[in-house]
Amino acid sequence: MKYIPTGGISGLTPLEGTDDLFFGTGAPHGDLYEAEELFRDGGSLKPDRLILVKYPSGQVTEPMKAAPGQYFGRPVYFDGGVYALLADFPAGEI
Repeated sequence: MKYIPTGGISGLTPLEGTDDLFFGTGAPHGDLYEAEELFRDGGSLKPDRLILVKYPSGQVTEPMKAAPGQYFGRPVYFDGGVYALLADFPAGEI
C-alpha cells in the first residue's frame, strides 16, 4: 500500500498507451456536455483539475492549471507525450 496525495481526486484510471501512468480529474460537474450546460445556464463552474500519477513511485504531477470555467477531457498518450482537451467555456474555445 502507498499513500498518494491526490488533493481529493479519487478514481485513478490507467493512461492508455503507457504502462506506468495513471490519471485523475477533479471534474465536479460530470462530463464535457454537462459542464457546458451548467456554464451556459449561469451556474458556477469551478476550475477542473488533471493529475498524472507515476507507477510504482506514486509521484503526482499536475501538468496544467485550469481557470474558472475550464474543463479537461480525458488525456491520451501519443508520440511520447500526454495530451488533453481543454474546453474554455468563457472564451468559447476548445
